[in-house]
Amino acid sequence: MRLKHVFLVTAYQDAPSLNRLVNKLMLYGQVLIHIDKNCALRVNDIEACDGVEVYKKYKVNWGSFHHLKAILFLLKKAMRLNPDYVHVITGQDYPIVSNEAFDAFFVEHEGQSFLDFESVPDGSWMQERYKYYWFTDCIQHPKSFDFLPHPVIGKLLKWQKRLGIKRCHIGDFGIDEMRKGMVYVSLHKDAARYVLDFMSKHGAYVRSLRTCLIPEEFCFQTILVNSPLRDTLVNDNLRYMDWQFRDDISPCVLNETDYDAIKSSGKLIMRKVSAQSNQLIELLHGKEI
Repeated sequence: MRLKHVFLVTAYQDAPSLNRLVNKLMLYGQVLIHIDKNCALRVNDIEACDGVEVYKKYKVNWGSFHHLKAILFLLKKAMRLNPDYVHVITGQDYPIVSNEAFDAFFVEHEGQSFLDFESVPDGSWMQERYKYYWFTDCIQHPKSFDFLPHPVIGKLLKWQKRLGIKRCHIGDFGIDEMRKGMVYVSLHKDAARYVLDFMSKHGAYVRSLRTCLIPEEFCFQTILVNSPLRDTLVNDNLRYMDWQFRDDISPCVLNETDYDAIKSSGKLIMRKVSAQSNQLIELLHGKEI
């Protein structure tokens, strides 16, 4: 039995690694790619292949709603292909296991969706990301959570706190119903359809997300954990990431020294990879690059 997989890829750099990923994923399923309009990467930089669609539609400021919007755009395109599973990844991801092992895993667990999720502690930094208003679509936020020194962002946050401006609901969800997790998910078709249907019918939720910070890190989780599909969710996103700083980057770029940890992890996809990861990929899959 073969399942139909569609991979949703958001990318903004490193055409050689992205093409390597696309060529590999062609063994696993179909590929839909969104390239950030802010970047120099072009649609034509991706090698033309059957089963691959490439779009360059949205400018994606860091932390903005537009990254989520790009993912939802790809998700709508994917559902027209009638997949069994959709997988949200980045251009710096790569499969760990073979296409046969990948498919066998989802055949064994068909009907389940895989994403990490947890509740948000009251008063936590994550909670501030949706209780307050962040105008990320019109203000270019630095790729850092140290916003207070910023001449605009810091003042906006300070005045909201001083004046007691904060949200008690995100759409129809109370603050205690919010759930957080990574945007990198593997959703069964029923869960993917539920998310799209929910967002089409709940405009207040979408409007709230537009002024949240990094809304993709709680959009799917909040909808699905509070849905009738709750019992089909597995709290594991199946991604291997190492959050230690290496060369001042976190999660770090993986290389051959990570091979043993990756092989024993039980995960299906790894992040991040680059040209530095060639030897690691050869160890995992044989000489293919």
